[in-house]
Amino acid sequence: MALLQIFLGDDQPDTGAVRWRLAEGVNTRHGESRLSELPPANEVELIISASRVLLTRVKLPPGNTQKLADVIGYAVEDKLLGDPETVHAAVGRRNADGTITAAIVDRAWLGGVRERFSAMGRRPTRAVSEIALVPATAGAWDAVWHGDHGWLRNGDDEGFMLDPAAGAAPLALRLAVQEARSAGAAPARIVVHPAEGNVLPELARWQQELELPVEAGTPWSWQKADIPALRGINLLQGKFVSSRSRAELASRYRLPLRLAAGIAGLYIVVSSADWAWLAWQKHTLEARMTQTFKTAFPDAKTIVDAPLQMRRNLADMQRARGEAQPGDFLPLLATALPVIGAAGGNAQSVQYERGKLQFDLRLAQVEPAEALNQRLSAAGVAARVESVNQTPAGALARVTFTGGTS
Repeated sequence: MALLQIFLGDDQPDTGAVRWRLAEGVNTRHGESRLSELPPANEVELIISASRVLLTRVKLPPGNTQKLADVIGYAVEDKLLGDPETVHAAVGRRNADGTITAAIVDRAWLGGVRERFSAMGRRPTRAVSEIALVPATAGAWDAVWHGDHGWLRNGDDEGFMLDPAAGAAPLALRLAVQEARSAGAAPARIVVHPAEGNVLPELARWQQELELPVEAGTPWSWQKADIPALRGINLLQGKFVSSRSRAELASRYRLPLRLAAGIAGLYIVVSSADWAWLAWQKHTLEARMTQTFKTAFPDAKTIVDAPLQMRRNLADMQRARGEAQPGDFLPLLATALPVIGAAGGNAQSVQYERGKLQFDLRLAQVEPAEALNQRLSAAGVAARVESVNQTPAGALARVTFTGGTS
């Protein structure tokens, strides 16, 4: 997936070309061109000049931070130069002290930028301050110096502009260090990175005025910096959340949808082939059974169910030769009598019809039908208790034996 990052300075994108960086897997290239000439990409991220975004901490009551975003402008009214109604606030994480990190930008400007990119089919999914791109040095604050001004990153999603100071340490930086020192959270040192093509300020003077070690860092260029996974507060929140067009969604999910369709098609083909194989096997077995039945009984004219007809004809032949069947009267009686004796029952009446031998048994004591059924099953016979009724002479149970074993 290709990620296109576009840098927007104070006067962009209304005038001139924009700088960009395109990351495609492990390959990265960068350049500068007009909006209409930007390279294609799956995702578009805007890197906004530090001077356009105010990063701050806001004290808000507990609750859903996204729902509280509309009141953040009023909570930092003293830090704004304009009307709170004209700004858009995006919220970050809630800190341990109850404050919330927030990124504030001019509402009209951000809306115009989003509309312009959307009109060109380059709908951005993220917009972050350039401060968020600076790698954080452990235990230190990182500043980027542009010759006569700069900006500082002093924590996750936190930072501010550094004003020109004619060689001295910027006033905003001195105040921030004093405030952090009072809170017991002063950094161990300050690392100053020269912006590409610029020189460092008088670090020795800064160190003397700040009473902190000030070190020279590696040169800074956002186009050559590593691309962190998720960093910075995304300004495209609330009303500015980027909704994708149908064409963009189709482009993004075209490959997964094709893969899913291919898997589904393969499953249907394999399932159909398996079903066809099983159907063929069934047809072959039925044909063999029918042929076997025809061979054994050539006089049969109608064959509907060869296995069933085979069993019936075989039973008729066995009876014709005097062989008893499990469902005949005598075999059923021979099976039933030992079981009846073991159950302590006395036969009151016997009925036999079509392979079923039914007894009315007088029991010595009342026994539920379920318990009697379990005893018959334990004896290994195919029998069913039809009913158990209490009579003045004792319990009367009706039991039907069907032959065979349970």
